[in-house]
Amino acid sequence: APNLYMAGYGMHNISSTFFFLAALFAAIRMLRDDSRGWMVVCGLASTMAYLTYTSSYLTLPLLGVFIALTALFQRSWTPLIRFGQLLIIVAIGLAPFLTHALSQHNYFTERGDQVNAVSTFYDDESISNPTAELADHVWINIQSLYSPEIGGVTDYWFGHQSLFDWLTLSLLVSGMMIGLNRGLRDRNPLEITAIAAVLATFTFGMLLTLPAGGFHRTTLAFPLIALLIALTIRTLIEGLPWMENRPRLQMTSAAIFLATFILINVSTLHTMTQEDETISGLTDSVPIISYVEDHVPSGEAIIISAFPNYHLERELIVRTGDSYDVRIKRFDEAIEEAGNTVIVLFQPPSDQTHRLEARYGGGEFIESYDGRELRRHLIWAPESVANH
Repeated sequence: APNLYMAGYGMHNISSTFFFLAALFAAIRMLRDDSRGWMVVCGLASTMAYLTYTSSYLTLPLLGVFIALTALFQRSWTPLIRFGQLLIIVAIGLAPFLTHALSQHNYFTERGDQVNAVSTFYDDESISNPTAELADHVWINIQSLYSPEIGGVTDYWFGHQSLFDWLTLSLLVSGMMIGLNRGLRDRNPLEITAIAAVLATFTFGMLLTLPAGGFHRTTLAFPLIALLIALTIRTLIEGLPWMENRPRLQMTSAAIFLATFILINVSTLHTMTQEDETISGLTDSVPIISYVEDHVPSGEAIIISAFPNYHLERELIVRTGDSYDVRIKRFDEAIEEAGNTVIVLFQPPSDQTHRLEARYGGGEFIESYDGRELRRHLIWAPESVANH
């Protein structure tokens, strides 16, 4: 979606995935080299994972799966001892933040509590059969993986398309089966951990969270999904009898397969983008930006009255090519500049509109523009702009 959590340009998704991958890589090197240096790196990366996006809270459990499998396959207690030492490093790194969470404000569990499907269904006394409701919710999420018109929520719409097209889903499922077989056969903990990461991310990021279709909560698994897809392609090409010892034919087949895969995904992306443009037309940002570009000269200030980091600030900057001095302020600060500056108010209560009218009588409120009604915002145009 165009306003894809522009409060951070998607950095919370990117950074959480980065720190998870960094922690996993460091864990691999820690066990392979028996290196305390890599243990420290793994501890720091794991600590950072818990300071970014909620989905990366799976970092330590998944590292635990990898290390436990390594200990099992090697028949050694050493990996488990290293994991215990790693937990101490992470505990030290998180100690100040946990202290603040326990004594001031617990940001660690806040978002999880808000989107927890299990507690929502079972704590709501108006729901007569919470188990059936939860089962329906899980089934809707599963369908959204391959059926359109279901997935995409809270500004992460993805054109309301399915998360996977038929080819990608087929390759992923095949890759998971191949990875499980190879992992057990070759006693390779990494391939099994990759499968566990995909399943855990879908389970805790989608199946058990509200609302249904939250694809953005599965980003932690995206790199591992790519690896499992690559595993399928490689196995298909190298496993065919007529491909053996024929590198040119293997490369040609890989190129054809890759080109087909890209074309199908580009087609899916095109459909998603077209649908996203239709959905975006329902958001307030489109008429707000149209009004600003039609009535406010480039370089002038635009103030958004909202909470800090509200995504509309970034969206205006991106959509207008950084042509305006866009700032976010609390209402009590924004009103001081409302005499000569356009103010975009986010869900303003009646007392805010009354205060603006009482203080600046010549201005006006814009509730719709260019035939589009503003749903969650109100534009305040000072007299100099309103009479322009």
